[in-house]
Amino acid sequence: ASGGGSKRGVSTYDNGTPDSSTGPWRYYQAGATAATFGDGVGYALKATDATGDIYEFTGTYQAGTISPTITQGVATHYNLVGNPYNAYIDVAAFITENTAKLPASAQTIYVWDAANATYTGLTSGYLQPGQGFFVDSDVASSTVDFTVAMQGHEDGATFSEYG
Repeated sequence: ASGGGSKRGVSTYDNGTPDSSTGPWRYYQAGATAATFGDGVGYALKATDATGDIYEFTGTYQAGTISPTITQGVATHYNLVGNPYNAYIDVAAFITENTAKLPASAQTIYVWDAANATYTGLTSGYLQPGQGFFVDSDVASSTVDFTVAMQGHEDGATFSEYG
């Protein structure tokens, strides 16, 4: 999907100095060189209609620990990361694994709730494969870990989306 101007419907989140027109969002641009998505990095994808779209990804099956970088940026300490596995992940197990890197007051993950147009904090449940979410960093620069032990086979987990 296309955004305004040369922006495309795929963006990353930068918690550093906000862009004057897009804030913390960094949109892929029309005509830009193709790039590989980072393992465990969160991406926002724009759907072209209310019923959503189907996105297809190709790549290598992730079988080990994936550790994307998190930071305390100039603008915010929030970081957009994403489930790198093709399996559900247990939210509580993710939080337990990364407790030392999250503030005591924010031992949670945040997903977009399209129905209420807000972010919702979760401390339990499961996230679908590819689901992006925010974490609040309690460290200047580190990583969060996604481990094989977090994976599960759950049904009924809702994919949280930007509506």
